[in-house]
Amino acid sequence: MANTVTVRTVLDGSKRVVNHIYLASDGASGELTGQVVVDVSGLTPAATTLTIEKVEWCFSGFDGELAFDATADVPFAVLPAASGWSRLDFTCFGGLSDNSGAGKTGDIVLNTSGFTASGDKGIVIVTTERLI
Repeated sequence: MANTVTVRTVLDGSKRVVNHIYLASDGASGELTGQVVVDVSGLTPAATTLTIEKVEWCFSGFDGELAFDATADVPFAVLPAASGWSRLDFTCFGGLSDNSGAGKTGDIVLNTSGFTASGDKGIVIVTTERLI
């Protein structure tokens, strides 16, 4: 059995994109590394890049890190395990722009730490602004 990663695009609007990501560890497959959670090429119309507005998450038993995908990924958020919902809101200054360099894809990837026990579960909701 493999870890479960279910990415669902809740909103793919002309300006805003919202993705809901459900994670569940199978207890054997180990960490998620470079797991694409927002794929810009899968949006309609495809975006060239996204600006991060908000990240909300609830992790049980593990921590996470979100990064802009590139040859050398550029981390932008650390998501620790918590007893309830946590939230990062970057809208007050216009959001976090993708500042990755060489090999930039525009995608957002997730890396985990401690995602090893059966029963480790989590949800991430990423709200972005589309730049075409």
